[in-house]
Amino acid sequence: MYPSTYNAPKWAFDFEDAWVDKTHGAPHLNWTSVYEPEYQFHGYPLNCMIWESRKFSATPSIMLGLLGSRTFGPQPFPITLPNGRLHFIRRPNEETEFIDAYRQLPSWLVVMRIVVVHSDLPSAAATGLFGLLGDAPVQIIPVSEETKINTFYELAERCEHGKPVTASQDLTCKSADELRQELRREISSRFRSESEDLAKIMHPAIMFRLCTQMCNHSE
Repeated sequence: MYPSTYNAPKWAFDFEDAWVDKTHGAPHLNWTSVYEPEYQFHGYPLNCMIWESRKFSATPSIMLGLLGSRTFGPQPFPITLPNGRLHFIRRPNEETEFIDAYRQLPSWLVVMRIVVVHSDLPSAAATGLFGLLGDAPVQIIPVSEETKINTFYELAERCEHGKPVTASQDLTCKSADELRQELRREISSRFRSESEDLAKIMHPAIMFRLCTQMCNHSE
């Protein structure tokens, strides 16, 4: 916990120092506005993310849903969320605040899709894709690294075979250009006049998550 004399922002984490590798690790904000009715907080998770990102050398990442969230706009109107919850657009200047926040860092990765790799730990570790010991189960890869992305996709496809699959994935791999265009369209639709500047600092990526429970296979 922060000492009582520590002048921490209200949106700061509740622990003083995270147990992370700040040289090789990269911060990721797994957040979209759909979570807001469930969790009450002061300020923006995005601001907290920026604050933490300055401690790392790697490029931070966010989910595409954060860009597409309708948490700002000129007029308040209700948005239907799961289980009948409603979320109302708040301040008219929220869009400007989001844009200013993104501009505080030189570059962002935006996760366009998530691919789960179902594998036992020894096999995953042997590939070297999830750390030397399989201890880096989340990998966020820029679409510019096409060879590496193809390697992850090939592993995911191999792991879909064997025992009967109970929950299959769509492992169609879009090209880097397709994902760049998709991200540009999303940025343009959300940020309008500022979209060109933001498109220069936001780059599409794919998240690969290791699941060692083989939860998509029957016993």
